[in-house]
Amino acid sequence: MPRLRPVVLDALGSLRRRFDVVVCEGAGSPAEINLRDGDLVNLGLARAAGLPVVVVGDIDRGGVFASLFGTLALLDAADQALVAGFLVNKFRGDEAILRPGLEQLRRLTGRPVLGVLPWRPGLWLDAEDSLALAGPRDELPQLGADRVVVAVVRLRWLSNFTDVDALAAEPGVVVRFTESAADVLSADLVVVPGTKATVSDLAWLRASGLDQALVARARRGLPTLGICGGYQLLGERIVDRVESDAGEVAGLGVLPVETVFAGEGDPGCRIGAVVGIGWHGVFDGDQFRRAFLGWVAAARGLDWVPGQRPFAAVRQQRLDTLGDLVAAHADTAALDRLIERGAPAGLPFVPPGRPA
Repeated sequence: MPRLRPVVLDALGSLRRRFDVVVCEGAGSPAEINLRDGDLVNLGLARAAGLPVVVVGDIDRGGVFASLFGTLALLDAADQALVAGFLVNKFRGDEAILRPGLEQLRRLTGRPVLGVLPWRPGLWLDAEDSLALAGPRDELPQLGADRVVVAVVRLRWLSNFTDVDALAAEPGVVVRFTESAADVLSADLVVVPGTKATVSDLAWLRASGLDQALVARARRGLPTLGICGGYQLLGERIVDRVESDAGEVAGLGVLPVETVFAGEGDPGCRIGAVVGIGWHGVFDGDQFRRAFLGWVAAARGLDWVPGQRPFAAVRQQRLDTLGDLVAAHADTAALDRLIERGAPAGLPFVPPGRPA
């Protein structure tokens, strides 16, 4: 990890030179003390770059006071000095009931709660954590007689799962992440998404029996799409002496493709109803997305009608809704001060701190 730190800091420096404000969202919890020594995505980055930190707690999962206090109390003194406050997210109910707990948290930690954001149904934002995939997605009413059901294989090491967000924004398109062979066989379209560990996920597909379901779909001529790593999984062979060092591994064999891990990428391949694409974000393009879904609907004999609203407008509306929530329910003046001045000096240490 030490050799990656300068790369990460150079990337952050480039963003700070080009933008007035850069918000760094952590991954996981800042109190993962087993990972702190090599951390690059939470307090490790904040310490290295001198960033003020706001810890956000999801009250919808329960235990938010213990989570916020415990997170701070498990950080060492230098990390704690950067934590300037808390935010509570996804609150349902009367905030007056919550206020005594917020005040006690302030007294215990010496840090304010800078806002309580209310729960908003249907506010689906680009997610970076696959834990968010368990929640249901709102489905837009269909415009034609039929819906298009999309099953996304929930790979063990899946990545870039926001590739399918644009599909879910179309009327009458149902997107489900699944590990079920029955779902894979019954869906109108199956998407095999990207993966952070191609060879490992290939073994997982075989161990779970999903490999047979995908091969069966291909033999039946049912629309199937692999994106990037998912495309590689559908090919005949993977030659990997870079990521897993596994050498040559047999793929699922439904596309006549050999993947050799190297610098250049393969744009794509199609054989019958099985398609592989090397590009992430391809469905963000409205014309391509609707044409592809139209092809799926025709192949399945469905009366499906696409929408007219650009996906960029859908995404912008979601961000505007979130921005309005922050403006109405957070102490934006205090957040502005953190952006301009950093964490205030003299914040108290909360024991026991990170173990040596």
